[in-house]
Amino acid sequence: MRLGHILKIGILFIFILSSTYAQNNSGKRTVIGFWDSNEFDGQDNSASEIHQNLEVVLNHYGLKVEYVDIAKGIPEKFKSKDHLKKYRGVVSWFVDEEMKDPFEYLKVLKAIRSARIPMLVMGDLGFLIVDKKKQIEMSTEIVNQYLNPFDLEFKGDFFDNPLILEPVINGDPKRVEFERKLDKEIRFVRVVKRLGPGDTWLKINILGDKDSSDVIFVNSKITYVQSSYALFTNPINYKRQWRVNPFEIVQKTFFKDGSDIVPDVTTLFGRRTFFSHIDGDGYINVSQVDHKTYSGNIVVDEILEKYKLPVMVSVIIAEVSSEYLGNKSIEKDIRKIYSLPYVEGGSHTFTHPMSWDLEPKYIEKLLYLDEKEAKEHKGPIVGYPIKDYVMSYEREVIDSIDYINQHFMPKGKKARTLLWSGSCAPPEKPLELLDKANFLNMNGGDGKFDGVDASYTGLSPLYRQVGKYTQVYSSNANENLYTNLWEGLYSGFSEVIEAFKNTESPLRIRPINIYYHFYSGERISSVKALKDTYDYVLKQDINPVFPSRYIQMVHGWMNIDIKKIGQNQYEISNNGDLRTLRLDSTNLYPDYRKSKNIVGHKYLNGSLYIYLGAEGRSSLALSQKSPEQAYIKDSSVMVNSFINGVIEGESFYPGVINIMNKGKVSQFKIPNIGPFKIKVVTQ
Repeated sequence: MRLGHILKIGILFIFILSSTYAQNNSGKRTVIGFWDSNEFDGQDNSASEIHQNLEVVLNHYGLKVEYVDIAKGIPEKFKSKDHLKKYRGVVSWFVDEEMKDPFEYLKVLKAIRSARIPMLVMGDLGFLIVDKKKQIEMSTEIVNQYLNPFDLEFKGDFFDNPLILEPVINGDPKRVEFERKLDKEIRFVRVVKRLGPGDTWLKINILGDKDSSDVIFVNSKITYVQSSYALFTNPINYKRQWRVNPFEIVQKTFFKDGSDIVPDVTTLFGRRTFFSHIDGDGYINVSQVDHKTYSGNIVVDEILEKYKLPVMVSVIIAEVSSEYLGNKSIEKDIRKIYSLPYVEGGSHTFTHPMSWDLEPKYIEKLLYLDEKEAKEHKGPIVGYPIKDYVMSYEREVIDSIDYINQHFMPKGKKARTLLWSGSCAPPEKPLELLDKANFLNMNGGDGKFDGVDASYTGLSPLYRQVGKYTQVYSSNANENLYTNLWEGLYSGFSEVIEAFKNTESPLRIRPINIYYHFYSGERISSVKALKDTYDYVLKQDINPVFPSRYIQMVHGWMNIDIKKIGQNQYEISNNGDLRTLRLDSTNLYPDYRKSKNIVGHKYLNGSLYIYLGAEGRSSLALSQKSPEQAYIKDSSVMVNSFINGVIEGESFYPGVINIMNKGKVSQFKIPNIGPFKIKVVTQ
């Protein structure tokens, strides 16, 4: 056999392997996240660097994180290559080199390499110190026994003299100076080497030592980003910025065969998802707008009844009920609010727990009490104390929703959502209670991307996993964080507009979420800030939904099953209320003749957004040919189906549907709230 034939067969074999890997890897959306709770004083995984910084980027590409806390012991299944093959890959992010049982973790590394799944190592390796008391490091021979199979060599040398450290950037500087320049900020380096083929993004030369370290590199087996070259932390205010480009790091690590179809909650039918919710705090505060009206009523009059956008209004039972701090007049006003067609009900708990621990730790008490009170205080901390009240999760989450339904909701409407209060960090038990009652929950995260938080590190993931249960995060921080914890400037909430802009371009990474408290009706400037924010939002191309729908979209994002069944062919199921798929860096279009339950598409920021109808299962075929059939270009209302020229759906706010037909756009207005059905003339 001639050499040319051998090369062709070899290339074909590699192509087949690559195609098989791409198809088999499609649908794998979970990565393992190794972290160490001992590095964070025993806090849960929401304190980890992965959750705080990287998970939002992983979510953007459709990836979920299954956390493994090595401080609690590593389950045996994670030492099995067969189990590991079920995952898209692995992320580790440690902030020191001490570990409870480093040799157990080395077994995991061996299994990861045997499973041939990609690994992303951010920060420290985590296992170098074998004796914490004596600070004895593991020998380089043992370390390399486990790292060399990843094409990574550990030298062990450490240099912390900035004068002899010289950065060498290879390729696009934005890969390693994404939000922060390296200039004059190289402090130290540990010497590691990339072995074999790959791409070193940043190398640090050690002058005079004739040595260097590959501190950021990517190869087919591992991506390595050394500590201090991933993030910059401001030593004064502790604000953080990305040095390495986290989006490109995630793409290069977990999508080596190109982009996957991913679920997306930021977009509905080509327009940006919008939702708004109000925490109940401060409804009964007397407003300085006129010094005689409750702040809650100011919000209703000046915001809700003026803009009429869908909104979730929550109340705190102890604040508004006539059995406690409220009165009959307030109860009557609450009933009127919940009768409005653009308002859905929610609970902000019974007494507004500040901490969700029944016996908070001292460090958490200091957040809400002065030092003397913190030392003396016993039991839970609540915002609206009730005489002789003993806090219970049942009463705070289940009974509070039931109370609203029994006393305030009109016939035909039910509240079914709990908006977390205070620390917004519930343990597993209250989440379990909500899940069993088929209730929803949201709040926490406090994502910001503006002002001093002008970084992707300020954003939060979609949710927090607590045992078996899910806490859905709000998409933006509320006005409390924009007003120095409501100490002024009271107009600060208008700064959230910058966050809306930053999360729209160059990447649409978050919905628009206007999230505030009733006490925003307390000040003239805070009411104006709300109006400015709403006025800005109404100028954008949005698709407004109720928060309960957004929460269910997130659940759909978590549960959706996307299977690649052939070249540019997919089967989609279990998507629930998730209606958008995204494909990055493509020139393809939906083939509507070969697809099912696909109602439209749009290109935005270089990505293809594809819209699903309301059927439980969908099939998607993609083509390089622009479609000749009519399809929905974009819509500000929900579309359930588009079959034989008939569009059926539901509107939560008067809107429009734009139909693309033979290269021409036709617009159809939906003037009323509720279900609709329209006939479209197509060619």
